[in-house]
Amino acid sequence: MATKKEVVTKEKEIPVKEVTKGTNYVTLIVHKQSGDTGSYDVPVGVNGKTWLIKRGLEVRVPDYIEEALRHALQYEMGYDPENHSTPINEVLTYPYSVVG
Repeated sequence: MATKKEVVTKEKEIPVKEVTKGTNYVTLIVHKQSGDTGSYDVPVGVNGKTWLIKRGLEVRVPDYIEEALRHALQYEMGYDPENHSTPINEVLTYPYSVVG
């Protein structure tokens, strides 16, 4: 019994562009928060690289790290006494300020 051979073609792999080339830098402060983890360093991961940012200190980071912090959101239940409703508020998981 003869078997038919199949030709397997590989798709051409496109290399991932290095994320650190040609980036702008910003100086920011990640604020300390209340609670058990409010003074811990903040881990930020972008494209497989992880940065550990100290809270309460001015740090100079690439702009894509600031963008990742901006998109790190959590939702809190609020209370509106006028309407007796509980709106959901979107807040930053790690509040920060851009210094320069």
